[in-house]
This record gives sequence, C-alpha cells and structure tokens, in this order.
Amino acid sequence: MNAQKLLLARQQREVSLLQNDPAYLETIARDRLDLMKEGEAIFRLEPAGEKRKRDNPTRR
Repeated sequence: MNAQKLLLARQQREVSLLQNDPAYLETIARDRLDLMKEGEAIFRLEPAGEKRKRDNPTRR
C-alpha cells in the first residue's frame, strides 16, 4: 500500500507542475513530445552503438 501512496503522490506532483510551472511544461513538451519553438533546430546525440529510437513507429 505504501507503493500506491508514493505513486499517487508522484502523479499529483506532476499534475501540479504541469498546471502551474511553465518551465516544467516546456521541458516535457521538448523531451517527451519532441516539440520545438519556431525557428529552432534540435540536435539529438546518441551514444555509440545505441539502437535508434526512430525504428519505433510511435516516436518521431
């Protein structure tokens, strides 16, 4: 039951951050959704030998 309480607390914190912290929202938009501001160019560096995530059709 402690694990459920911890999970609930984390999710409530994330909801609060998404609703109230523009910097956190921007970070999520960039990192999880691959969004960028107009005129920006994004360069992602991958460690050598790591399989590219672009092989996964759900990601851009």
